[in-house]
Amino acid sequence: MRRALTALTTGTAALVAILAAILVAAPAVLTLAGPAAAAPSPGPVTAAPSPGPATAAPEPAAAPPLPGEIVHTETVPMSDGAPITVGFTEWPVRALQSLDFTFEPAGGIEGRTGLVTTVSPSGDRKGLKGIVLQRRGDAIVLPRHPRAERVWGLDVVSLPEEGTWRFEFVVERAGTTSTGVLPVQAIGQPGPPLAVSWTIALLPWAPVAVLVGAGWMRTRGIRRGVKPGWSG
Repeated sequence: MRRALTALTTGTAALVAILAAILVAAPAVLTLAGPAAAAPSPGPVTAAPSPGPATAAPEPAAAPPLPGEIVHTETVPMSDGAPITVGFTEWPVRALQSLDFTFEPAGGIEGRTGLVTTVSPSGDRKGLKGIVLQRRGDAIVLPRHPRAERVWGLDVVSLPEEGTWRFEFVVERAGTTSTGVLPVQAIGQPGPPLAVSWTIALLPWAPVAVLVGAGWMRTRGIRRGVKPGWSG
């Protein structure tokens, strides 16, 4: 009986010790485990930036008229503030030397009419008389250049006189008119003077002319010396 009580007491003490150990260890286990970490809440949804208005690509710069041929340009101030760019395919300009002119007003030629009066050094207001183009009085109505149609131009012309020419421009647009003047210096023609050139060109023909003249005189003398005869 005593042994049974002792064993019961010992078992009870051991059970109490186990329970006490469990109670001591439980907070540590709970602390280590901790509450389940809450998933981070998603932040506010940010809308993707909307694309701005479409921007047109810049237009490429227009190529100059007659590329590779224009060797000089002059700018003519006009009364409306929109200058004209004059291009030359030969520079300096020489009298009687063929060249092209181009005339490009600021803003282009669409909706505009261009006129030019070419005043020669001697004062002739129709200095370029050999050009077959539409005219208004003394002025030439500027056509599109045949090889550069976005500008006005004169194709294969020459200034017949040496000296200072005056190109008097008039541009008409939407009921308004602007004016401007460009002086153009034409230096001496290339080569010898015209009279000398003709003389040199005709020298090889001088003996031929002498022979023809001598033959004509001889034939004329023979004809005069022959008396008409009567046959019958």
